[in-house]
Amino acid sequence: MNSGLKRRDFISQAVSAFGLLHLPRLGKSSPLPQGSVSRAAGEEKPLLTRTLGRTGIRLPIVSMGVMNASVSDVLMDAFQKGVRHFDTAWGYQDGYNERMVGNVIRKLNARKETTLATKVLGPQQRMNLSEVETEERLLAHAHQSLERLQMEQVDILYIHDVSDENLVTQPGFIRGMERLKKEGRIRYTGLSTHMRVEKVVRAATESGFWDVLLVAFNFAMHEDNGLKQALQEAHEKGLGLIAMKTQAGGSWWRSGFQDSPSFQGRLNQKAMLKWVLNHGFFTTAIPGFVNYNELEEDISVATDLNYTEEERKFLSDRDVLVSLGFCRQCGACIPGCPEHVEIPSLMRSAMYAFQYENRLQSRAALETIPAGKGLSRCRDCSFCRVRCPNGVRIGERIAALKSHHPERPGGLFA
Repeated sequence: MNSGLKRRDFISQAVSAFGLLHLPRLGKSSPLPQGSVSRAAGEEKPLLTRTLGRTGIRLPIVSMGVMNASVSDVLMDAFQKGVRHFDTAWGYQDGYNERMVGNVIRKLNARKETTLATKVLGPQQRMNLSEVETEERLLAHAHQSLERLQMEQVDILYIHDVSDENLVTQPGFIRGMERLKKEGRIRYTGLSTHMRVEKVVRAATESGFWDVLLVAFNFAMHEDNGLKQALQEAHEKGLGLIAMKTQAGGSWWRSGFQDSPSFQGRLNQKAMLKWVLNHGFFTTAIPGFVNYNELEEDISVATDLNYTEEERKFLSDRDVLVSLGFCRQCGACIPGCPEHVEIPSLMRSAMYAFQYENRLQSRAALETIPAGKGLSRCRDCSFCRVRCPNGVRIGERIAALKSHHPERPGGLFA
């Protein structure tokens, strides 16, 4: 718990391609609908709350993404600070993550006070399945998650990592979710999405079936007006929206490239989290704090969304955005690769490995890549010629990935 703030420090390169960013105009009090308040134990200031779409669930605006947490005390401290929504997944830490969450909620005797979400059937688990097989595996994984969580029912069950809008109405997903609802095993249905997010959000809104969407959204996407419009429309149609990857993937990608004297400072986590939550279509965010200091910093945002002068300065600095180096999963890099490698998936794997320091999740991201489009296709290139329009140093991250996940004979990365 005293491990410090691993994700905080950074040195950025000065790049003049971006002008000053436009911030929401906030006065002494935010004009956005913040809802009622919930007092955290021992806290003088109340936590702002919002309603999760048509579910009617009322949540503090800061929740907890548990993926990287491995110490149960962090979850217990979060609950004591007022966090009431915890997000995990069937695949996190080979099941340990769900078991830890279940043990903590049971120890606190807090099931009625918490909103639990888990995710099942990620790309690797649903690959090459028929509609019937998809439904059956969805049911099997959901029941296994409930067993690990020691619960009869989970509040939100997501299909994990949907990046193809055509999957939004996949009959196996729909029938499986309907059966789980009928059995009383889940309350609400959801999708999580990291890639082609706007298209997935629009398809989910149009379908009318899904209750909650868990969406990658952060300051690096400030110019993505199409996504913002899609999220606003989803909100207006009653979908509950929860934000993830709110602080651009954890700690900084560190390299000699960042040793420029033109901008030196610290990553302002509070400013970035406030920026996300000042978009009123989100009910809550699930930052992945892993120690007490990070918890304190993130939960403080839940009491006041007004920017300090320091935060305004950080968000207005034209060098900060490029320095983030966050892969937006837009796929614009793929046409430039002679091997047509699935570069966005590689960048996501690199984020998990080097920013989240989560080797298991990094390997899981690699294993979702179709054969012939993964890391091994990069082995014959002496340098990477692909350039990211948003400043991500692709070649550098691929080289680090190859060192971090050496290719095995027979070919995990074939």
